[in-house]
Amino acid sequence: MIKAVLFDLGDTLIKVDGTGGTVPHATEMLKRLRTRYKLGVICNATKATGEEVDEILRKAGIRDFFDTVVVSTDVGFAKPQIEIFKIALGHLSAKPSEAVMVGNRLETDIAGANAIGMKNILLQRGQKYRSQSKELGERPNLRVRSLRQVPAAVESLGFDIFYQGAYLMLSFLQNVKSGRIAGDEIERIVENESYQLMMKHHDLTKERMSIVLQSLITRDTPQERVERIVFDSLTREMERLEKIEDFLNNIQKNWTRIAFISTKTALRYLPAETQIESRIHFIFGGHSDGYTVGEENIVFNIAMFLGYLTYLEIVLPHELHHMGLSSVEALKLKPRNPREEKLNLLLGGTKGEGLATYVMSRAMKTRRVDLWSRTYQERMKDINKHFQAIETELLEIGQGKDSSSKEELYDKFFLRMGIAYFVGCRMAETIEKSLGRDLLINCIHKHPAEFFLTYNVAAKMKKEEYIFSEKTIEILCDYSDNRRKCTFEFVA
Repeated sequence: MIKAVLFDLGDTLIKVDGTGGTVPHATEMLKRLRTRYKLGVICNATKATGEEVDEILRKAGIRDFFDTVVVSTDVGFAKPQIEIFKIALGHLSAKPSEAVMVGNRLETDIAGANAIGMKNILLQRGQKYRSQSKELGERPNLRVRSLRQVPAAVESLGFDIFYQGAYLMLSFLQNVKSGRIAGDEIERIVENESYQLMMKHHDLTKERMSIVLQSLITRDTPQERVERIVFDSLTREMERLEKIEDFLNNIQKNWTRIAFISTKTALRYLPAETQIESRIHFIFGGHSDGYTVGEENIVFNIAMFLGYLTYLEIVLPHELHHMGLSSVEALKLKPRNPREEKLNLLLGGTKGEGLATYVMSRAMKTRRVDLWSRTYQERMKDINKHFQAIETELLEIGQGKDSSSKEELYDKFFLRMGIAYFVGCRMAETIEKSLGRDLLINCIHKHPAEFFLTYNVAAKMKKEEYIFSEKTIEILCDYSDNRRKCTFEFVA
């Protein structure tokens, strides 16, 4: 977890053209980071003292963002010496592994951060600093072209990544295939944290998962449905283990770039104060490609992405948006009865999955790929029919006429990217195109019923084909428990 961010001064935060002004986007970037990290400055100075550097920052209007300012002339050490980094980290009560250095020079900022074990970001705003790393110690974790990209870069460097589960399964299946089985391999897999999350997602106990793995050895297909699904998936993967291993190694090699691109995409549709703290696990087996477990774990079945890193860059923002959404949703709905429980699922699920699917569609467009768009286009062709299905269910629940259980409701609208994903996606798209991205993001803080109400206003402005009925609006307003907030007036 990242707790602190340290910055170089000249041409990273403050221009060195004699004006004393800030580098573009410095203030907005610092405002965003300040909401969740301790911030500091490490400055190599030839003559200026700490007091003088403080005054430079104060005149630029950014001194109050920083918890510490460490200047080489005051402490007797200069970057890349690790002593100056130790002093700054000590002031911030952060370990090197808990901090990120942002600077524009390889030989001082990046080399020093690498030497002490800090993650680091190289700012390359123009040709002046577009040098390549000649030494291993000068290689940055990430390169960015603007300070505006720094928050996403810092977030992405803070993810905890777990590959062990995939390698454990890889070794097990290689041994099954060759007839060499170690006695403790099954136990190691079912005790692995990543596979325990997979088992939770598929509703498998350790005992049932052990049966699946033992069945792979004996070649006996399990009888129970879920065990059979996992067994069949792992049996298929046994025929392409070399490709899986190569792909897993390729993910590790490209992970920093993938995480950065995906985080930028997700943060674009989240409020400024968002925290995305995620533990990302790589495994293979089962029928899902990527899914969240709890409020901090994302699990990826790499067999579903095999050979397509870009597909991972499309799905990861969707899952990261879920992580961010859980950190900023102020309203946690507590149902008082089964009716409200089903309304929470239908409205909240359509909003949450819809926004995340919209982020996915933006990523798909940005990456210029067609890997997922067949399903997307097919669902969008019948989008009015899907809207009608959601509204019909909403009316029946609202009027107390619905007899389906919460589980049946989930299967009908959400199972395996059900139609609620695509209805919510179209709602998000309509809101952004009619009212702007800020109003779309503002829906995140509000009751999910107001996401539907905001869509209706946007749909009327945009003259969309599907607009919710007055009876549905009445139910939504009543359920949000605040009729004043249900009144939307926009001046054209």
